[in-house]
Parts: sequence; C-alpha cells; structure tokens
Amino acid sequence: MTGLAMAGDLSGAIDVGTVAAAINPNEAELLGEYGYRVALSGR
Repeated sequence: MTGLAMAGDLSGAIDVGTVAAAINPNEAELLGEYGYRVALSGR
C-alpha cells in the first residue's frame, strides 16, 4: 500500500488497503496507514 501511494497511485493504494483490512481487521499499523491514505484522498 505504501509503495503504491509513494508511486503516485493513491487509488490503487486505497484498493489494496481495503482488501488487506478485510483480511486482517485487527492489524493496527495497517488500519492506521489505510486511514491516513483515505484521509489524504478526501474520500
């Protein structure tokens, strides 16, 4: 997710984060990164 975001693919990063959060909803670092990317996107 971070790699995609750093490469400028914020939409792709959010898509990956959505799937990853569905697979492992208790991973705090993942959820923090995902939330940060969603906030940056304005969604």
